[in-house]
Amino acid sequence: MTAGALVLQANVDDDDADGRDLSVAAVLLDTIADAAAAAGVAATGGIILATAGWYWLDPAVALIIAYHALALLRQVLGRLRSPTAQP
Repeated sequence: MTAGALVLQANVDDDDADGRDLSVAAVLLDTIADAAAAAGVAATGGIILATAGWYWLDPAVALIIAYHALALLRQVLGRLRSPTAQP
């Protein structure tokens, strides 16, 4: 995922009016979010393995990830509902 984000980062500055291709930027943000979630899950698994008993940490991290996913979904829906200034 990190390699994919690096490749996408190189392609974010394209020939769009403001210097950004929004579809590539959206995929880049999605890739970074996936990488962060995977790193969090891996770290949680390592902590559970090392402590041999902190199983409560798994649903706690899942709730944190779900909270951030819902917050992002609210932002996206809010932008989709707002009228654009383009003709």
